[in-house]
This record gives sequence, C-alpha cells and structure tokens, in this order.
Amino acid sequence: MESLNKPVVSGANLFAEVVFGVPINRVFLYKIPEKLKSLSKKGIRVFAPFGRRNLIGYIVALQDKSDPVLRHNGTCIETKELIEILDAEPVVNDEMLKFTRWISDYYLCPWGEVIESAMPEWVDVKIVNKREIKRVKERSQKSEVRSQKPKGKDSDFPLTTYQENVINKIKNKIDEEKHQVFLLHGVTGSGKTEVYIRATVEALKKGKKVIVMVPEITLTLQLFQRFSNVFVNRVAILHSGFTQRERYNEWMKVRNNEVDIVIGARSAVFAPFENIGLIIVDEEHDTAYKQDTNPRYNGRDIAIVRGKYSNAVVILGSATPSMESFYNSQTSKYEYLHLPGRIDKKSLPLIEIVDIKGVNIISDRLRSEMEKRIEKKEQTLLFINRRGSATFIQCSDCGYVWRCKNCSVSLTYHKKDNLCVCHYCGYSETVSDTCPQCKGYTINYKGKGTQKIEDEIRALFPNSNIERMDRDTVRKRGEAGRILKGIDERSVDILIGTQMIAKGHDYPGITLVGIVSADESLNIPDFRASERTFQLITQVAGRAGRGDINGDVILQTYNPDHYSVKCAKEYDFIGFYNQEGGLREALNYPPYSKMVSFRIEGSNEKGVEQFSHNFGKILDEIIGWQNDIEKLGPSKAIIYKIRNRYRWQILLKGRKIGNLKKIVSKAAEEAKIRLQKTSKGNIKLDIDIDPINLM
Repeated sequence: MESLNKPVVSGANLFAEVVFGVPINRVFLYKIPEKLKSLSKKGIRVFAPFGRRNLIGYIVALQDKSDPVLRHNGTCIETKELIEILDAEPVVNDEMLKFTRWISDYYLCPWGEVIESAMPEWVDVKIVNKREIKRVKERSQKSEVRSQKPKGKDSDFPLTTYQENVINKIKNKIDEEKHQVFLLHGVTGSGKTEVYIRATVEALKKGKKVIVMVPEITLTLQLFQRFSNVFVNRVAILHSGFTQRERYNEWMKVRNNEVDIVIGARSAVFAPFENIGLIIVDEEHDTAYKQDTNPRYNGRDIAIVRGKYSNAVVILGSATPSMESFYNSQTSKYEYLHLPGRIDKKSLPLIEIVDIKGVNIISDRLRSEMEKRIEKKEQTLLFINRRGSATFIQCSDCGYVWRCKNCSVSLTYHKKDNLCVCHYCGYSETVSDTCPQCKGYTINYKGKGTQKIEDEIRALFPNSNIERMDRDTVRKRGEAGRILKGIDERSVDILIGTQMIAKGHDYPGITLVGIVSADESLNIPDFRASERTFQLITQVAGRAGRGDINGDVILQTYNPDHYSVKCAKEYDFIGFYNQEGGLREALNYPPYSKMVSFRIEGSNEKGVEQFSHNFGKILDEIIGWQNDIEKLGPSKAIIYKIRNRYRWQILLKGRKIGNLKKIVSKAAEEAKIRLQKTSKGNIKLDIDIDPINLM
C-alpha cells in the first residue's frame, strides 16, 4: 500500500509496480527501458512478460531503485523489462487506484482483477503482434461518439412537503461538499426518483459529477428516460447489456468528460469520473448488487467507499431497506430520511391475503379480480418468482425425479421446447413419455413456473394480450424494452413475470397485482429468507395503483400467518424489522455480526471433503480461545454439486470484520500451501466477505 503515495520519479533505474487481471494477489516489479521512461505514468496500461506469456497490466506505482532487487536469501533477482506502453494518459486515476486497492484489501481479492473489472471489455484484448499493440494504443486515445452538453431543463414535478424537506437536507450536504450517507426510505410511489433528479441538479450546479446505480439492467431504461427528459444528452449508460463497442463508446464519453451523469448496474460504480459530488444507489436492498464471482464486492457498499474518497453525498434509496442499512441509520452511521406517503396523496394498494392450501394455484378470488380489470380495460401484473413450466418432474410409480447429471438439483421443465433444463449449468434433456428408471408411464409435472402460469392464464383469458417477462423471454436484445413499451402504451392486458418486474417500474395502467405464491422465497434455507419475502411482496405490491385509479393486491400463500406476510400486508416495515431483528440478534446474524464464507469445491468428492475438514481444523487452531468468533461447518453446501464440482462450506461470524479478516488471511495462506502440495480434484477455495448467497 505504501507505494501508492510515492511521487513520480525519473531516475536512471526506473521501475514500475504492475498488477495483472489474474488470480494472484501481489504486485510485480518491472524495469522500464530507456525508450519508455518518459511515457511511464501511474494508471496506464502496459504490455509485459508474465511467465511464459505476455499480458496487459496496470502500473500502480513508479520507483527509483539504485540497489539491485534481492530475494529473501540475498541473491539477486533478474528483473524483466516492460515491452510497451499502451496509453498516453492514465486509464486509472489516483482516486480509482486507491478505491480499487481498498476493494482488494477488504474483499481479499487480487488488485489486478479489481482494476480489470472496472475497465470496459475492450481492455481484455490478446496482443499477438506489433499491429495489435498499435490498434490498442489508438483505441485508448479516442471515443467514436462525441456529444454536446446542453444545459437541460428544470424538473417541473410539484413536490410534497416530505420531498422538499428531504431535498433540502441533501442539498445542504452537497453544498458543504462533505461525505454523508443518507438512507432514503420511501414507500413505493412516494417520489424517490424526483428526489434523485433534484439532488442531481444541485450536484451539477456545483460542477460535480453524478453516478446513479440500479440493481437490474432493465431498470436503466425507464430511469434513463426520466433523467434524459431533464438533462438531455448529459447522461451515459454503463452496463453489461451493451455490445463491446457500445460499452467502450459510453465509457470513453465518461472518461473524456463529455457527460455529467452515469446510470447503470453495479459496475457503474467504477465510472471513470473525477470530481464526483453525488452517488445514488436505487433499490439499495437488492441482492443483485453483490457480485457472485471474483472480485466478490457489494456494489452498494463500495459506492459508499467511493463516495468517501470523493467527499461525495451518497443516497441509498428503497421502499424496503435492507436490515443492514436500516440498522446503520438507527446507530447514526447513516442519516435517515423518510417519505411516508405516495405523491398526490394516493393510497397504497390494499393487500388481501388468500390461503391457497387445497385450491387451484390461480384462486377464484384472483381470477375474479382479473376479470374485472379486463372488463374495465385496466392492466394486471402476475408475479411468480420461478421460471419454466414445472419445477420438477416425478414418476408416480417409482418416485424417480429428473435431475441434472452435473448438479445436485432437479431439472425444470420448459414446455415450449419440451426440455428439462438445469438453471445452474445449462444442461438439458428431452422429456420422454416413460420413466427412465422403471419404464412407467405415470409422469407428474409438479410445481409451477412462469411458463405454466402463462399457459393457464391464456386458457382462462384467450382474448387478452398477455406477455411474460423473465430471463428466458428477455434474452433476445431489445425484447425487455418491447414488453415494457407495451405496458406503457397499455396494449398489454396481463404481464406475468419474475422478480425483474417487481421493482422500480412505474406504469400507471396497472391496477391489480397478483402474487401467485409468496412462499417461493420464504422456503429457501437461508437466514435472509423472511427479509427477502417481505421485500418482494412489498415491492411487487407497489406496482399497483400508481395512476389515477387505486390498486389492489391479491397475495396468495400457504403461510398466511407468517410474520413477513402479515407485516407486508400492512406495509409495516418497522414491525418486520423489530421482529426479524430480534431473531437475528439472538442468533448472531447480520446486521448484529459480520460474516465470511469459505466455499471449497472440486471434482473429487472425497478430496473436497477431506480438505474441508482439514481447513476447518486450521481455522480452529487460529481462532483458538477467541470467544467473539463463531465457526459453522464444515458442511456440504445446500446445493452440493454444480457443474460436476462438489461443494462444501464454512461460515465465520464475529462482531468486528477486522478480527475476522486476520483469521481469514492466516488461514488462506496456510490453505494455499496445502493446495500447492496436492492437485487432487482440482480443489479451489473461494472466500466471500459479507456473503449474500449461501446456497
């Protein structure tokens, strides 16, 4: 870390500290040849030898070393030379270097991988000859799209008293140019987006830049339209849904200071802005902000860190704040702001609970309300958080269940293609009429996903225009926009979908929401299951009644007396927080503790099991008598096998993340030594700080 603070030097023996986008957490030292010395700067990309190959890396520091570089035993190391400099100006500025280094240190992941994840895809190019080097250097200097920056226009939406009070508090902190985190807790339809826009206006008045983050790519469409109406083409979009060329062009517009606002999913936090004044994290509770692969950062949490480095105001917005964020607001770590009612004094939708034990999945009550909406030419949204036609297929004669050959999960039936599909590895097989085990003919399709619900709704309402929106239907480019446009123009009568339709969208024509089964999330074996259920119900219910007509919600469930369901019915966030918080505190789960997850996986089942138990003993020895650290496991992961790799898990819980990380670092070093001694089963150890997915 200390090398980050060293000044740029230009001595006779100039060396570069370089990191690469590889899973090795260390900085490498290279000698800079005479012809490249005048071009060398912190934050630029270089082409350098790495083992038996040549890779693109990033200079993170420069140093003048008059003495030879020595090994631990005192012998001299022959330092390799850089091959080429690829940029005239840094692609990673000083602030971004510090920011990415913090991420590397906190999440215990390689610095080079963090920087690589912050760059557009065009950086990851294989250089095989001098022509390729020339092409990469040329691309780094120019953007293919240029835009002018008109001033835009003021937002003319009338504000409620609550909105005015909230905006004034945010404005004061923006004017002071002091870092402050606000938790904006506003019910669905309370005008949080208008608060975001007014706060952005204030930041731009100070000459500052603004980052707006959303959890899903589909949410960028509507938010981009709202911001563009006010700020015209001062707005760029950054997310992985773009083609490589499109993402590169948007990134270059940001880097070249051609825009003032960036809207995007979690990777937007790395927008190459300088002088940031405001960062907005919409739907801050959403688990999609957590990255499942290295680097395993949480976009919401690192947005706060970037705001701190930039002295920027950070707004975390949600109708259903995460337990962690609300806890931080109650302990004065964040400032709590509240929008308790909808704009124009509109009522929140009335939620009616329907117990569906022993009845059809589309209850008579839900069907009756849908018929009324069709007669009135109003729109209905049906929510079920599972794709496919049937959640699993079972032979009634022998009990055989169709399972993935690579993963320890049942296959989901997709009727349209007559395929059983694994949603983890993509394996599929055609469904036959006979059981492969007993050759019986009594095949049952159990459970219901979005495809099955769509078939039933089409049979019930054959003359209605029905659309389905889930990961299967929006794979085709532009399909999500087409469906949402149909909702906006009211040409769609009924929209069926998964959680991608549950949050953020604002369509006044929807007056009825049907939650087909609230129990899909409630039955997940995870300590956050109740929280996610409360959030999903509240969020999807909030899609109803956002226009001139009041909305209604039919909430179907097998567990009508569960506290998450009862609190969601009354929009009682505080009641839910108190009850859930009491359970979490008693069991020492977040937000009352910090967590670290170790995932051990490999292709050799016995080898993974043996290493997991050995690693558990290493942790026991390091933890010793530290009573504030709790270890759970080793145990088989809930989903034991994915892609033919067996998975075990160990969890650590403790009050302070610093103490946990000391244990983790020591254990990881010992594990690395042991893994180097054996390649049995290609065992891999993944470390996840503040894990979200425990499956």
